[in-house]
Amino acid sequence: RGAPLLARLRSAHSRIEELIVVFLWLARHDRPEGEMRRESARDVVARVVQTLEQQEGRPLHGLQITVVGTHEVVHVPPLADIVVRNLLHNALRHGVGGAITVEIAPDAILIENLEPADDEPSTRDHGFGQSIVDDLCRRFGWQVTFERRAGRYSARLTTRSTKS
Repeated sequence: RGAPLLARLRSAHSRIEELIVVFLWLARHDRPEGEMRRESARDVVARVVQTLEQQEGRPLHGLQITVVGTHEVVHVPPLADIVVRNLLHNALRHGVGGAITVEIAPDAILIENLEPADDEPSTRDHGFGQSIVDDLCRRFGWQVTFERRAGRYSARLTTRSTKS
């Protein structure tokens, strides 16, 4: 009984730390140009998955990562992780049976999950985390779009990238 509670406390603590980092950074920076670095999109996704697994205290079953192209994401660490983590966490939370597909394309990261049959478009709440994601994407020159089709819900994060 104690282990699941401890995992939930660690997860909550980590999310609070992330929010503090985001808020401090957003309060101090108008344009991130001086702090930008290049990193493989695959490495960003792998780090986020590892963090989520540590916070959950278990592997993320049902997660499939497919690399169909490579690119370097131009970002400010750890803010890119926060954006990808939010999108992946939402897919895990709202998906059916934990079946999540993460596709790393030449210009984007696509996260898809199966949707419950009764999930109406009006009932999906993106919440406070989506506001943070939208603001960070705007500052980085990225774009996040959402799409529903045939029982699937997808988030596409198009990044400022350089082909590698």
